[in-house]
Amino acid sequence: MARNPRSGPGAKQQPQLPEEFTEVALYLEDVRDDATLSEIAVDGAQLAGAEAGNLAIAGARLNRVNLSDSVLTNARVSDVAFTNCNLSSTKRKDSSFERTTFVQCKLTGSYALKSRFTQVEFTDCRIDLASFDAVKFTHVTFRGCVLREAVFVGATLDRVQFLDCDLTGVTLAGTRVIDSEMRRCTLRGLRGIADLRGIAMEWNDIVDNADLFATEAGIRIAGPEPSA
Repeated sequence: MARNPRSGPGAKQQPQLPEEFTEVALYLEDVRDDATLSEIAVDGAQLAGAEAGNLAIAGARLNRVNLSDSVLTNARVSDVAFTNCNLSSTKRKDSSFERTTFVQCKLTGSYALKSRFTQVEFTDCRIDLASFDAVKFTHVTFRGCVLREAVFVGATLDRVQFLDCDLTGVTLAGTRVIDSEMRRCTLRGLRGIADLRGIAMEWNDIVDNADLFATEAGIRIAGPEPSA
């Protein structure tokens, strides 16, 4: 039997949201160990500094929710739409995000360890100074995002798209790339070009960043050819 070909890079599914939501006011005490938040719409909640283990969020719309400085362990997030949320300096360990969108969200300085992002899309987000340690991205799209000085350590990029993103100063260390691509991104100061082996890029992007690739390969730019 012929095997189905692998689908292309980027998020392919949007959150599967319920037709009706229960609008709730969410408080810090609601984000606790083993809590389940489902089929809810939340606007403007202040949840900074929340700490929870085994938190589950499913089928939800979260708008202007402040989760900065929160610590989530073994969180399970699926079919959730985050809009204008503050997730800066959050810590996520052994957590999973599936069929989830982040639109105009702030994730500056956030940290993810041994977590999984599957069918996830980040649009117009600030993800600068973020760290992704042993994180697996599968079918993920970063669109119009600022990832300046972000660090990917031992991450897997499986069918991931970076589209019109600022990747200035991004560090790649032991990153594994599978069927992924970068298009129209800013790559100034990108560290660890060798770990992008196998990435797909448009020809114009390759030409525009020729000096970066040459430096990584140890190629020196030759001066004028000496005259006879």
